Amino acid sequence: MKLYFSRISTFVLVSIFSVASLANASTIPKPTLVAYWESWGNLKLTDLHESINVVQLAFATTVGESLYDMTFSNGPYVSDAELEADIDILHSQGKKVILSMGGANDPIFLANTTEKNTFVTTMKAILARFNNKIDGIDIDIESTSFDFGTSWTASSPAAGGQQNLIDATKELMAYHSDQTSEHFLLTM
Repeated sequence: MKLYFSRISTFVLVSIFSVASLANASTIPKPTLVAYWESWGNLKLTDLHESINVVQLAFATTVGESLYDMTFSNGPYVSDAELEADIDILHSQGKKVILSMGGANDPIFLANTTEKNTFVTTMKAILARFNNKIDGIDIDIESTSFDFGTSWTASSPAAGGQQNLIDATKELMAYHSDQTSEHFLLTM
């Protein structure tokens, strides 16, 4: 029996990624207090409250009209070297730093293999830019990121866009593990 859900069901997303996230996931600190670090401000990562132990770099965004070609801006106040040094400090405190992408204003949709490959390549470039010190990704899928058709399912076979995102996430997880010998943190 196939289970069908509304187009914006969080349950579907959790179901889609449960296999990938359980198979190769990093440990989230407990208790966990998560905060976004917004690149358009002038706050350093190390200026965040000491209780925050998972920091989401906000946001990796798409380039132009693309829904798959990713980029990340530190904003005008923090250089790559300063951001990487702050990541090192947070790591020394047992904290995690992940890269958030998507959201209501920047949907992600991988319609085909070419778009999936571009997404993976550009995400790897962002991770490599910070010497693969980012611990994982946060996928904030909203709006047109859900454009899988009028009826879609969490069971097999997944819609093409769903499967491409699952495959891309698995590739990023494997890349991170290959580069760091550590597990990749995946949140949604």
